[in-house]
Amino acid sequence: MTVKELKEALFEKCPVEYKGMTFTRIIRISFELDGERFINTATLADKSGRSEVTVLGKDVQRCTK
Repeated sequence: MTVKELKEALFEKCPVEYKGMTFTRIIRISFELDGERFINTATLADKSGRSEVTVLGKDVQRCTK
């Protein structure tokens, strides 16, 4: 997803997918500086709400189900 799409999904609190797994929502978007380029990451909440995973934003997709 692009940064714009990540922000939309964050505010809409919609489910997202990462590597075939469904997550309840995005809970955080972060930016990291790697040399001279920015890398955006998204922190995803699982269905139970007890754990989270931080992944590259470009690898996240909106749920189609």
